[in-house]
Amino acid sequence: MVSTKHFRGPLQPIYVGPLNPLDRHRQVRVEPPSGTPIWRSTANEADLLALVAEIRPDLDVKAHPELIHWISDPWTWSGV
Repeated sequence: MVSTKHFRGPLQPIYVGPLNPLDRHRQVRVEPPSGTPIWRSTANEADLLALVAEIRPDLDVKAHPELIHWISDPWTWSGV
């Protein structure tokens, strides 16, 4: 189990906005261990993983997918 003692917010420090079929990007919020949450657009899974590695290198979202709160359509991008 992943330790959550250092998380400032919810048990899911990564939030992925809804899938929009007219936009190839999804809005992602990553909550760092300290400081203000960071919002960025991601165009695909590789972008998401790179963002998480940059902001939260302590998290392995592939091994612990429960750390991500998906509004809809997990691991899906529109590809527009």
